[in-house]
Amino acid sequence: MITFQFSKLCVNQPKIKPQKRVISRLDSNKFASILNDKNVDEILCCTDPNLALIKFEKHVKEAQKLSTSIKNLKDNEDNVWFDSELVKLRNKRQRLHTRYISAKTPTNDEAYRRIDNFYRKLVMVKKKNYLQQLFDKYKNNARKTWGIMNNLLGRSKTKTKIHSVDIDGKPETNEKIIANGFNNFFSNVPRTYHDKLPKFSKSARMKKCHDYIKGKEIVHSCVLHPTSFNEVSKIIQNFKNKSSTGLDGLSPKIFKHLPDKFIYCLVHIFNLSLKNGEFLSSFKTGKVIPIHKKNSKSDMNNFRPISLLPVASKILEKIVFLRLFRFLDKNNFSTINSLVFAQSTQQKILQRF
Repeated sequence: MITFQFSKLCVNQPKIKPQKRVISRLDSNKFASILNDKNVDEILCCTDPNLALIKFEKHVKEAQKLSTSIKNLKDNEDNVWFDSELVKLRNKRQRLHTRYISAKTPTNDEAYRRIDNFYRKLVMVKKKNYLQQLFDKYKNNARKTWGIMNNLLGRSKTKTKIHSVDIDGKPETNEKIIANGFNNFFSNVPRTYHDKLPKFSKSARMKKCHDYIKGKEIVHSCVLHPTSFNEVSKIIQNFKNKSSTGLDGLSPKIFKHLPDKFIYCLVHIFNLSLKNGEFLSSFKTGKVIPIHKKNSKSDMNNFRPISLLPVASKILEKIVFLRLFRFLDKNNFSTINSLVFAQSTQQKILQRF
C-alpha cells in the first residue's frame, strides 16, 4: 500500500487595504460629461414624483461613482510631502544604522550620523515648503487655514465613540440596540411639546377652520406657484460647498455640478410635488447623528441630534418657504420680522389666521 502526503500549499495573498470613495475628490468635468450623455426623457415624462426622484438619483449616483476617486483608509494625507526622495534616503539611513549596530566602528558611526543629519534637515525643509504652499493656497479661506493650524497643534476633531448607553435603566453595548434607543429617544422629544398644545380632534379642527372662514371674504390666498429653472439654480448655488450627505448619498457639492438638463428634472419633480400637494416619501427620513454635549456618555439626555436631510428636500423646503414668506409679507403681517426669532412662531401664525 502506497500513501502520499502533500504539504499544504500556502500562497501569500496581498492584503487588501480598506478603501473609501472620497466625495470631495470629484472630477466635475467628468461628472457633468457623464450626466450629459444620459437620457432624461423617462424622468420628464414621469407623472409620479417619487418614481421620478428615484430615477434622478440613480443617474446622479452612477455618475458620482465614476467621477470620484478612491483612497486607502490608512493613507496619511498629512504626509503627502514625504516624497520618493525622502523614502530612498530613509531606507539608506536605516541600512547604515543596521550596519552600525552590527559593527560599532568609528567609520560606520560617522557614516550613519552624516546621513541622519542630512535626512532630518531635508524632512524639515520638505514639510516647511509643503505647509507654506498650503497657507498660500488657502490664505483667503479662514476655515481651511484654521483647520491646518489645528491639525499642526494636534487639535483635530475626533468622532464621538459611544461604547455603552443606558436603555431602560440597563447598560447596553449592542450597536443596533443603541441606534434604535437613540431613535426612540429623539422621536419622543417633540411629543412632549405636542402634548402641551390644545387637544382637538381632526373633525374639531376642520370645524374650527370652516367657522372662521364662513361669512368672510377671502381676498388673498397662499398659492404654491410652480417653480422655475432659475429659482432652483439660484437655491442650489446658495448652498454651502459641503460634502456631507443624507441617506441619499448626495451632497450639496454634487448638486452644484449638475448640468442644466438635470436641473430641469428637479424642476419637474418639485412641480409635481407642489401640484399634487405631496411631500416625497424619501424626504421624510433623515440621517440623525447623536452629538455628545457634556457629562456622561451613557445618558441619552447628554446628547443632541444632528439631522442630515436630503439636499433635494432642502430645495423644496426653500421653494415653499419663499412662497409663504411672500404671502405673509404681501398681507402686511406686522410681526413677520419678529417671528423669525420667536420661540412660538407656529402658535402666533395660527392665532393670526
